[in-house]
Amino acid sequence: MLARAIIMLIIVVISSAAGHAGAQPLAPANWNNDCQTPWGAIVEAGQSVTAYQAEGCPGACVSEVRTCAGNALSGSYTVETCPSIGADCGDGTVYAGPSGGNDIFAAHCDEGKTWNGSNCTGTASSLQWMTTNGTGSGFASTSDGVANTNTMASNGISNFPAGQACRSHGANWYLPALDELSLLCANKAEIGGFSGSHWSSTANAGMSAAIQVLGNCGTGGTNKTTPNIVRCVHR
Repeated sequence: MLARAIIMLIIVVISSAAGHAGAQPLAPANWNNDCQTPWGAIVEAGQSVTAYQAEGCPGACVSEVRTCAGNALSGSYTVETCPSIGADCGDGTVYAGPSGGNDIFAAHCDEGKTWNGSNCTGTASSLQWMTTNGTGSGFASTSDGVANTNTMASNGISNFPAGQACRSHGANWYLPALDELSLLCANKAEIGGFSGSHWSSTANAGMSAAIQVLGNCGTGGTNKTTPNIVRCVHR
């Protein structure tokens, strides 16, 4: 009887092993088609992720959507996140945020002050918007400081001390338009280094141009020959 029981047990074990010989662990759906981002995250097949162009500035917040298909992500950008407002770009500027579809980068300090790596030192310069109380045209944009500053340049940049100070940093530098200046004011705690009333490049009707008081972000207009403080930006 004992021998027969042992034989029956062997038959059951062999039968069980044979029944499971072809079984395979179940893989998650689409496991073989998933993708890995440059920063190590997994993107499932058919899904997408936003990637950024560069670690530094500018261009740090230029993005593209990368979609997973056939084990590969579309596109080529490799950075996971856009820098935060106030991030130091390492070139004397900080990331100020987006305005009008453009990423804006501001100088660390108001004109006349010097960035020592951690603080602005010295005294801010007071500059005229224009050396005479002319009217002119082509400075009215509230969103495009580049266009306003280019108009200053085409009319003789030396006649526009505030714009000249910004353009002296390089061809892509400019005096921010009112909306761009408002962005700086909204993020003044992160950007830092502000004091007093600042010129925008936006001209009002007649002989005044728009300013913004950085203390309360209030806006107004004043005579173009009145000296005010300047914070230069680029895109």
